[in-house]
Amino acid sequence: MHITQFPRSILAVILLLAVAVGCSSRPAADSPNPSAAGSGSATAAASAEPRVVRHLKGETTIEGEPSKIAVLDYRLADSMLALGAKPYAMTTYLGSTDTEYLEGKPLEGVKNLGDKTNLEAVLDAAPDLIIARKGDEAIYDQLNKIAPTILLEETGDWRKDLRSFADILGKSEQASQWLQQYEGKATEAKNKLAAASAAGKTVAILRVLEKEYRVYGTSPQLGGIVYGDLGLQAPDSVKAIKKFQAISMESLPEFDADFLFVQVGFPAVGGDKEAEKKFDELKQSSLWRNLKAVKNDQAFVLPYWTLRDFPLINEKALELVTRKMTGK
Repeated sequence: MHITQFPRSILAVILLLAVAVGCSSRPAADSPNPSAAGSGSATAAASAEPRVVRHLKGETTIEGEPSKIAVLDYRLADSMLALGAKPYAMTTYLGSTDTEYLEGKPLEGVKNLGDKTNLEAVLDAAPDLIIARKGDEAIYDQLNKIAPTILLEETGDWRKDLRSFADILGKSEQASQWLQQYEGKATEAKNKLAAASAAGKTVAILRVLEKEYRVYGTSPQLGGIVYGDLGLQAPDSVKAIKKFQAISMESLPEFDADFLFVQVGFPAVGGDKEAEKKFDELKQSSLWRNLKAVKNDQAFVLPYWTLRDFPLINEKALELVTRKMTGK
């Protein structure tokens, strides 16, 4: 049989084996090829001195300017864009490199690696640096045979994590500038809330899932924006919750607030139908109709992405919450 008649899956295995053989004498910290074509991608500024990146799987040395960076989470692409860079390849969000909170198409042309890391797709993309999150730890060795791979260690503090990510790309100054800009927007948003007499009002965050209701606490993610960056007040029942607490529908009045933000379901193409059905049932109940926020037309549904915790997501969530609460 001629080699071109092999099924693609067999060819992929052969290629992976070839990569493994070729890389078997290379340490994990092997440097990427700084001269590789970037196909329009904008990445780290060239550095005269190699950067040694310590991460969950050891150390990786980056020399020069990697031009074909693959990120294995759409939220890492978010961080790259905030730093004025663009990935060469990325895993996707609901099958697309486009995300609804980004204006325009800033990720157009980026190679699509699938919603979950597809080793064959990563191999075909031939990146010169791979940046992954802890969820890809099980395939780290395979990834590292394709290209030097950094496995990020995240702290739960998105500002600190952005700075660490910027260090990898040689963009520490850009991170400082972006965070300074964000703090300015948060201050401006607080002033808008005060002008609209929304400052000092209580706010609760509810998530409706197919099998449960969750009330979110004061940190992190959206709670960090609402109660931290915007300085809004949580009902006493919410203050003891750090991340989230599952509740029954009957206990919802215990979390009554002046404003209520609701997120419905898990991300899915076309929406999470079962969660939407559960929310429709909730809205028909007297418990829902008697909530202060509902009676005053101050209950708002927010998209799923507002519960994530990365720079551009947080910036857009800050704007969205402010607009909902002020009406402008």
